[in-house]
Amino acid sequence: MEDYNDIKYLLKPRRDFTASDELRKKINSTLDSYTTNKISFKLIWGISASCVVAASLILILLPSGVSAKQILTQTLNTFLTSEGVEMVVNVRTRPMENFRYINLNEDFVEHHMAATKSDSTLTWRVDKGDRTASGNNSISYNWIEQYNIGWSSEGDHREDMLGEMAILLTPEKIIEEELNYCVNSKEANYSVTQKDGDLILIVHSQPTGEFSNPYKLNSSIAESENYRRYVIDADTKHLKSASVSVVNGTRETEVLRITKIDYGKPLNNLMALPKNVRFISMSYSALPGLTVHSATEAASAFLNALESWNDSILNISIDENMKFTIRADLKGAVLEYVGESFISGNEETSFVPYILRLPDGTRKSHNLALQRTNKGGWIVVGGL
Repeated sequence: MEDYNDIKYLLKPRRDFTASDELRKKINSTLDSYTTNKISFKLIWGISASCVVAASLILILLPSGVSAKQILTQTLNTFLTSEGVEMVVNVRTRPMENFRYINLNEDFVEHHMAATKSDSTLTWRVDKGDRTASGNNSISYNWIEQYNIGWSSEGDHREDMLGEMAILLTPEKIIEEELNYCVNSKEANYSVTQKDGDLILIVHSQPTGEFSNPYKLNSSIAESENYRRYVIDADTKHLKSASVSVVNGTRETEVLRITKIDYGKPLNNLMALPKNVRFISMSYSALPGLTVHSATEAASAFLNALESWNDSILNISIDENMKFTIRADLKGAVLEYVGESFISGNEETSFVPYILRLPDGTRKSHNLALQRTNKGGWIVVGGL
């Protein structure tokens, strides 16, 4: 199992649900000068979204006298005034895996996502079949009903649970983040057309990150050459559908597909919990990590702890959710080899090669992914 931090085009929601005065001033000052200063857009999946770029670029398709400022303001207001959103998103993953897991070699799994906002409160729910999560500003839940097990955490942890897919629950953030970014951007590689009342935007990006070791190249969207395709209603400015494809050589593989989006009134029962599931309280910020010098030392300590299932080591280096997921396959595994750590891609993650002999006698070779905590310890974030 390995976490992907890869749908970063969609960005991370970090602000309230209204555009700030400063942002609106930036929109006005930037777009008022559009006719006299050529503005280009650097579209990187790990930094910006592209809905608003489509809105600004449709100037070439609009009648004279309609300004970019009017179009962007209308687009932003359309999203801001929508109280609820429902969507169907297909992702290459596994039905029971954590929501952050994406793999180009997996089949598509249908996700049903819904959110309702009221003032500064967002209530949400995501169901991918064998795993479900829901939450609001006060508490977050994540559960596997088949095993009658779940996890709860105080506070809003949709980013921790969903990764960068969390932005899909607040589509107005896509526009707001893109506007902020486009003010200082310098490059663009896009095409936009109008067909049957829709705006079709295609964005092409190159991989970002450090690839002296190519391990993470083409393993995620941000770290791959990719195409993002958007269909936007020219009248309502609503995003109707979208897809993301990763390019590897001459092969293009679609990894994410939004097939349906409904904007409307607040939705009920998003926080409904199954009665037969036992929830374990956990904290996303409590793990101190392994206090050793290097990632290689931390990997060795963690992987050796699997054989005896040493809770004193496991509990400080891996969260309860992941611990439960790997227990059936890795409890009793014997470490046969651990290599030197390396860095690859655009994340602050160290990777350590390893070989485990599993209880059934087979061998597992992979790269353990570790990150530093704020306190300097090492925690395991993937590679199992």
